[in-house]
Amino acid sequence: MRATGFVLAASVVIVACGGSSDEDATPPVPARDAAPEALVSANAECRRLTSQAQFDEANPVCLSALQDAADYDEGSPVFARAVANTAWLFHMRGEYDDATQFYERALKLQEPRADAEPRALARTLADYGLMEAQRGNGELALTRMERAAGLLKQAGEGSGEDMAALYGDIAEAHEAKGDLDTAVDWYRRSMEAYRAALGGEHANVGIALNNLGTAMQAQQDFDGAEKVLAQAESVLLEALGPEHPVTRMAQSNLQDNDRLREDAVARAAMRAEDAEAGGDGAE
Repeated sequence: MRATGFVLAASVVIVACGGSSDEDATPPVPARDAAPEALVSANAECRRLTSQAQFDEANPVCLSALQDAADYDEGSPVFARAVANTAWLFHMRGEYDDATQFYERALKLQEPRADAEPRALARTLADYGLMEAQRGNGELALTRMERAAGLLKQAGEGSGEDMAALYGDIAEAHEAKGDLDTAVDWYRRSMEAYRAALGGEHANVGIALNNLGTAMQAQQDFDGAEKVLAQAESVLLEALGPEHPVTRMAQSNLQDNDRLREDAVARAAMRAEDAEAGGDGAE
């Protein structure tokens, strides 16, 4: 269901970005060297709120960040980041057509600055790839993510958190393709990379643990999932508190583990009975 007021917000940001058609696109003007700290902070807050599914709070923050960055300089990296964050907001809200417009706009702004701003372009490619994975386009998703990985390697030192996020995106792309074993490997790499970059008590570590645990549930490794999801709950309770929607999601996944295990056992028993009945009938 689309949230009340979000359609109006979408029309505002599309006007602010000047549309997304190829005919109307213009090369970015030379950017200023450094954006005001307030614009950088607003972009970071937009990203944080959206990533934690706090959409009601994220919507006005992201819209304001986009408009303020446009007023500052539409050729600047901070404006390109605001466009990409707006794409992320629509993406996370499930508004994929609107997200596509903003991802394409962001890429047009960021591609000419790939050498100077490889991490920014890598993040947009990874986010765009993740959306394609969620839409069932696994191969396209992985192609974008492979390029993102190359850009982060180019960026070198200081890319640990970005690489951890990318590993999680790659995991989700493999999971969307049905390759759970590979997905679990990448989710584990993501969690370990977050721990190395941020420390073991950061919320992103808890989120990575939750993602790993749910993938293990899909593998029907319920004992392993229970241990991992309990760790996720512990980290998220400390980092975000008991009322945060991400914490509640992780708690719900942990609580569901016993039910999923029981369901899997019941289905296996039914299959065994059906096979035995079929064998008896063949005799």
